[in-house]
Amino acid sequence: MKIEIKNPKYSNKEKTQVDVELNHQEFGWIPYTFHYETEDESFDGVIREYLKNENIEIEFYSK
Repeated sequence: MKIEIKNPKYSNKEKTQVDVELNHQEFGWIPYTFHYETEDESFDGVIREYLKNENIEIEFYSK
């Protein structure tokens, strides 16, 4: 599965949720919020590993 992600930003001050935009083959860029602490094989875990492996910085939370 090829994943393209842009604009990762923490959506809470605890840094447990991250808003991203995912590039979907059919629908283009779509917003998605995932739980950063997920370490299993779920989609959230896949996104977290992608951000980690690609060394992508996550923007800090701001109100």
